Amino acid sequence: MPQPSTSNNKTPAAKAQSATKVAAARPSAAKPPPARPRGAKPAGTAKPAATAAKAKSAPATPAAGPADEATRPGWRSWLGLSTAPTPVRRAVVLMLAGAAATLAWGLYWVVIPLAARNELIAFYMSADNISRAKATAQVNGGLAFSILETVVFAAIWVLMARLNRSGILWSRIASTVLFLLWSYQTYQIIATLGSHVSYIVLGNMIITLLIWLAGASSLYFMWRPDAAAHYKKEPAPARA
Repeated sequence: MPQPSTSNNKTPAAKAQSATKVAAARPSAAKPPPARPRGAKPAGTAKPAATAAKAKSAPATPAAGPADEATRPGWRSWLGLSTAPTPVRRAVVLMLAGAAATLAWGLYWVVIPLAARNELIAFYMSADNISRAKATAQVNGGLAFSILETVVFAAIWVLMARLNRSGILWSRIASTVLFLLWSYQTYQIIATLGSHVSYIVLGNMIITLLIWLAGASSLYFMWRPDAAAHYKKEPAPARA
């Protein structure tokens, strides 16, 4: 005999309980996240309250003003020009440029004799009727004198720059006298162009005129009316 089906014999309560178990075992479809309103920031980008408060309470860094520029370390402070007026600063820089040009002038008169050493020795031997040993000693002596002269002239430039920087009253007068002496030297070099012209003479004249221009420009700035107060004040101690 066919037996009755058991599924049809379940009570309504048993059927409801079985449907609940099947629904729990079946994976549910993932629901999409709710739409974010326009202009709203994504989650996690908001700053903590403590960080925001710290940023608001931090003092703003003031912009550097003219007073800070004078005390800021730099080439002006290194040269001791932070407290000097603008014309004196320019005069000192030009005098240091004159010292550098003087070193270049001395180097020029060392390189030229070394490059034409044999020609110079032969010239002295024939012109003065001396031996080769004496002519060689004369060339070497000229080189040593050029080096010594260059060092002395460059040291005078640096010394005048330091004295003018310190506001020594007579430093402007001494600088003017030295400039007049160099002007006479420049005039003599230019006067020789009419009798003998060569690349050596032209090179010497160009460097000499550059040195003269540095001296004239520095005198212009140190004798300006707005630089007079710097020389009348109590001289500052010279820095090492």
